[in-house]
Amino acid sequence: MAAGLVTGVTDSASAAKPPSFSSQAISVGPNDTQDRCVITLNWAVSDPSTVEGYLVQANNSPLKGKGTVQGNVITDTTAWWELDDDSPFYIKVTIILAGGKESKSWSVSNASWSCLS
Repeated sequence: MAAGLVTGVTDSASAAKPPSFSSQAISVGPNDTQDRCVITLNWAVSDPSTVEGYLVQANNSPLKGKGTVQGNVITDTTAWWELDDDSPFYIKVTIILAGGKESKSWSVSNASWSCLS
């Protein structure tokens, strides 16, 4: 019985820990017509069962301050954008937990994404 109590405490402690990004990948390549760049993000989280969605914010200028850049809430674990070659782009993905609380964020930025040269 004591072993069961210890297991229950351990399970509760790990269940209370918010999910974090367990993998993150980014790829940049030309679009189908070879005149613009496509940035693709893929990610996974440590405990997807606690995730309601992801707030994805992106802009061609730096993302400054919480909530200053409009974003989209998605449930997929991939997102992509098409942009001009050698242009700046900033991206931030935030985990949204059940109930709307925000957890970890992952951001990617570059002042000049290049894929055509």
